[in-house]
Amino acid sequence: MSAQQPGQCIVCGAETNKRCSACATAGIDLFFCSPEHQKLVWHTHRRVCGSSLSPAPHPWLSKKEAAEAFANFDVLQRMWHGGDESVSTSMQAILKCRAEDAKDLLKFFAEGETHPYDTWSSQSVITETRNTEYLRKSGDNDLNNVIGDYDIYTVINQLWNYLLPMTPTAAHWYSEAHHLVAILLTLIQLQKTGNPAVTLDIQAGSGVPFADWTLSRLRKAIDTSTMTLHIPLDTAGGATTRSKAG
Repeated sequence: MSAQQPGQCIVCGAETNKRCSACATAGIDLFFCSPEHQKLVWHTHRRVCGSSLSPAPHPWLSKKEAAEAFANFDVLQRMWHGGDESVSTSMQAILKCRAEDAKDLLKFFAEGETHPYDTWSSQSVITETRNTEYLRKSGDNDLNNVIGDYDIYTVINQLWNYLLPMTPTAAHWYSEAHHLVAILLTLIQLQKTGNPAVTLDIQAGSGVPFADWTLSRLRKAIDTSTMTLHIPLDTAGGATTRSKAG
């Protein structure tokens, strides 16, 4: 962490002049009042720490995400637009590749591998793979019910679509906002486990344009009787999964 102008710890809201040094180098201000609070969200944040994410793609698929997508590569899924897609058909459409080549190309979108494709293609493959896998694994339409069950980056697109439909990922503010949203999801997950260090006493709209809109969307999702965050996911009334046609 490095010392600069004070800000609020993203975990507890306390004022601090300490921030993530790697992210600061990338022009992103993420404040943590202590190494302990930084470590609380490190498992998720490490995958984007120090990365601009704009115009670079979302975090690459984790090894686990890539392995699950590989194992279910040809499983057709009823998507939100009403059509049937699989990881395979999505990749063929995006990369203009042959069906027999698509599966071999999936590894190029996983962390720790060579990444030969351009930003747009990479972003599209990563996003469509995560969307397809999310729908395959869950018919639930409430983010609160799936937090902790899936990789944070598998569901993060759903939260973005709720907060700001058609999120402009190339916008200059998107990078810092994406870091913040990833950490917010991690904190929600930790709070659900009863971690006493997490109170969600943070500024949810910090670093995000249209903060009033964003905060109003979050407030609408809070069940005040239980203080639980219920965010609807666009699952078109439940997913339909079936084996490859033929």
